[in-house]
Amino acid sequence: MISFGSASKGDTGRARKVLDALIAMQPHRLHMLNRIEVDLLNLRVMLAEGSRDPAAALLSSLVLEVPVADFRASFQVEGPELLAGLRDLARHAGAAGLVAACLAAVDADPTAVVVAAQTRPAAALTGELTLREKGVLHLIAVGNTNKQVCQQLVLTENTVKFHMRNIFSKLGVNTRTGAISAARQLGVLT
Repeated sequence: MISFGSASKGDTGRARKVLDALIAMQPHRLHMLNRIEVDLLNLRVMLAEGSRDPAAALLSSLVLEVPVADFRASFQVEGPELLAGLRDLARHAGAAGLVAACLAAVDADPTAVVVAAQTRPAAALTGELTLREKGVLHLIAVGNTNKQVCQQLVLTENTVKFHMRNIFSKLGVNTRTGAISAARQLGVLT
């Protein structure tokens, strides 16, 4: 992991080479979740390199082209250090209000999300989960693995993981068991 303040030139240079090789190996059109993850890695390296202007442009592109609030878990897994760096970058670059608002939605306190999910009526939550997410959650709840869900719904494993991340984010949980429990409490699963 690259630290923003203490990365040596060698570590940053090596990270840039590895990231550039990873980007070169990717197909031209990345799946949205993969794009977010690659862009977050790229932002981390850019910030460590001190490349603030290109990082600001990439950040603006990312938050304006991708519904980042729907992928909050992908941002939060990167840790508070990167989120703080992104907030600082947005302020430094004078990012538009929309970029700052998107980051605020991503940076929402996870405990507040859990409290909000627990206090909302079940009907409101049910409307937030897509039909496909409900189907994936139901299959997980009855004990299927991701691979079994893939086979039953004719999806790729990455697509199932994508749906699970969205479910976790929408229910404000971090585990499959937590998602099942929260969904049952809210009446989404019986």
